[in-house]
Amino acid sequence: MGIFDSFKQANAESPGRVMMSQLRNAQQEMASMSERVRGQVVMDFREKRKSIISRLSNMTKEGILKTGKDFQVAGNKLRRTVPVEGYPLLLVGMWLESGYRPGMDAAAVHKFLDDIATEVGGFVSS
Repeated sequence: MGIFDSFKQANAESPGRVMMSQLRNAQQEMASMSERVRGQVVMDFREKRKSIISRLSNMTKEGILKTGKDFQVAGNKLRRTVPVEGYPLLLVGMWLESGYRPGMDAAAVHKFLDDIATEVGGFVSS
């Protein structure tokens, strides 16, 4: 493995690090929300994720990555003004993209969001 291979690997894993940072920020921001709003965000995330899962077999990897990024952009635009619409888009975008990116950070983001989607627990850990 040469120096350029290491650079390529680090570059490929960069989106995962960005998503991990976004996830941590979202957790902190959601901690200040009321339990009702936070619950609505999680339920909407679960519904959007379920809808996407049913369409994954018809999408290319490039399409999946683009869709994930597009959801994140839209979610980031909306989360400050309409959190119950913005955060679910942000979370589903991160979940989608992180499932198709290399690296430990991307895997951790994907697993965390998968766990949220399949568990009855809350989003913000104490």
